[in-house]
Amino acid sequence: MTGPVAPQHGLSAGNSAAFNPASRLLVIAPHPDDETIAAAGLLQAARAAGARVGVWLLTDGENNPWPQRWAERRWRIDAAARCRWGARRRAESVAALQRLGLEPAAVLRAFGWPDGGITERFITDPAGLVALLAAELAAFAPTDLVVPAATDSHPDHGMAGILALLAARQAGLAARILSYRVHGGQVPPSALVCQLGADHWAAKQQAVAAFATQSVLTGPRLRHMAGRHEAFLPDLFWPWRGRTPAWRLQTGSGGRILVGDLGWPSPALGRQRLIVVAAPAGGGPPAVQVVAGPALAARARHRAGAIQLTVPGVAPENWQLFVKLEPVRRGLWIFDRYPWHRLPAQAQMDTAGIPGRQTRDPSQ
Repeated sequence: MTGPVAPQHGLSAGNSAAFNPASRLLVIAPHPDDETIAAAGLLQAARAAGARVGVWLLTDGENNPWPQRWAERRWRIDAAARCRWGARRRAESVAALQRLGLEPAAVLRAFGWPDGGITERFITDPAGLVALLAAELAAFAPTDLVVPAATDSHPDHGMAGILALLAARQAGLAARILSYRVHGGQVPPSALVCQLGADHWAAKQQAVAAFATQSVLTGPRLRHMAGRHEAFLPDLFWPWRGRTPAWRLQTGSGGRILVGDLGWPSPALGRQRLIVVAAPAGGGPPAVQVVAGPALAARARHRAGAIQLTVPGVAPENWQLFVKLEPVRRGLWIFDRYPWHRLPAQAQMDTAGIPGRQTRDPSQ
């Protein structure tokens, strides 16, 4: 991989190796298989260079009822069944890491958070959860941190990306941060695209085959997502296909006012909730506001669907907002219609950028 990055941060420009023995690569995966789909090539390259490698598995992917019903020939999925399925999925990640030449006991850290519930966990205790991850990040001290994109259409992925960014800031990391997207949209032209060499590609195929639970219904989709290219951006906010609310901040008497122009009638807001995360730029504890249902619809002007919400104490020079509009209840369709949005907008994260599109085998 190439790019104008300081050598101590790995993934460096002009070097024959993407990693070296001083590198410390950490990949954060919301569910079992995300680490293999997104970064199997990076993990193998880091191992070959003698770097320290870590994989954080945030959930066990236990809330996956339709493949489980099909595989186990059962309709009722209770808590015990979900626990059993989660244990099976975690074991698949262990097997996949072994097939990539890694030692799971030394690499894998499983947090056991609820599958499909990372956002709720964050809303319940935002400061505590960010502090927990910040402490873990400080202990691992990655030189290269690979995280889900905030605009991945799976809600666990988007929330994990926001969490990782907040925790990295609070930990004061000097790590190089790259994001990946598993669900939704094409790879943008500005992405760093890494093509796996023959050996790494063969190992990745074997690792993907370890995820039998995810192949029973959607095997072709899994193999397509785990393609021969791995793409990353130095910015969590990948382009989103489709329309999105136009969010902006304006000055008001009680503080900064968040305005979202939706372009559709406000009564539909009765089935939505707005999540606003206010984060100090210096890395302090975040604060969260959630406005849902009728209370959210009441904040919209007329029928144009323009939300106004006062966010007290927010000044543009020392705060950043992360905003998301999502259904109160998701039903069978779990994926997001609208992504996380960042205010004020940044061209990229607080890390070195990578201009242009580049392709290289990360083992070289």
